Amino acid sequence: MSEFTSFDFNFNNDKQKYLSVQICGGLGNQLFQIATAYVNSLKHNKKLVFKTSDKLFNNYNLTRKSFWKDLFSNKLNVLSETDYKDIKFKRVYEPYNHRSIEFNLENDDNYELVGYFQSFKYFDDKFNSRIFLRHLVYSSENYMYIAYNLYNTIKNYFTKINNTECTDNDMVTMHFRRTDYILTPNNEHNNLNLDYYIKAYNIADKNNVVIFSDDIEWCKNNIKSELFSNNTNLYFVDINCVEVEFILLSLFKHNIIANSTFSLMASYISYYDTKKIIIAPKDWFSEKQKIDFNFAKLGPISEIYHKDITNIV
Repeated sequence: MSEFTSFDFNFNNDKQKYLSVQICGGLGNQLFQIATAYVNSLKHNKKLVFKTSDKLFNNYNLTRKSFWKDLFSNKLNVLSETDYKDIKFKRVYEPYNHRSIEFNLENDDNYELVGYFQSFKYFDDKFNSRIFLRHLVYSSENYMYIAYNLYNTIKNYFTKINNTECTDNDMVTMHFRRTDYILTPNNEHNNLNLDYYIKAYNIADKNNVVIFSDDIEWCKNNIKSELFSNNTNLYFVDINCVEVEFILLSLFKHNIIANSTFSLMASYISYYDTKKIIIAPKDWFSEKQKIDFNFAKLGPISEIYHKDITNIV
């Protein structure tokens, strides 16, 4: 596992000009946006601020929450809507198809970034984006405590049913994203079929599988051990707490992710830096959206994923 050192969230607080980003979407989306703003605040010597908001914009008319009051509490500069409006921001929009990742923010102005920024091209290794996000998420002690204890509970469960000690290397997660992908008309994301998970399972070659999903009841009814092999053991994570589930997912060494920024970003901040297996789907979009958008929103599949992805299936 990587070493968990301290992190100073008071970076650039002495700067006189501000940088922000509009927060939208789910937790994975928000982490992309926050990391993009973090990198650019350092690049352009501006103070990073955010606007507090309980409900957020998203494309699918679904309720999305912000995490300023819980997971991200007391770490970043979050302003009231009134104080935020007092700052005169110039808006800078996400480049089409990520053709450029550089923003012209050199003028003596305040800037607000607008977009999903769902590409690791916006991250810069020299600014330690991964370490920044790890600390943003992992320094939430209450959630971390619950997730860590649950992780050990799962290991003990597999140890008991296998009658041999289960190690970190003996488990793999599977993430099933369903709710908005199934219920939303004209959704651009591909609803992954079971063939993807079976192929990924065979590549990972781990018989202890931990299931994560936003529709865990469907998984309990439809994901059976026999789909994979006779000696597969399943554990269904059923806690209904997105913060704990995200941290818990990131604690596992091996992951079979969905076409979802939730599991994609959890695999990115993973506690493990080396010798891990991360399997991802090659079809992020639906067939209709591949034709209509020609991958315009995210670029080619290689630009969606971070460098730790070991297999694209």
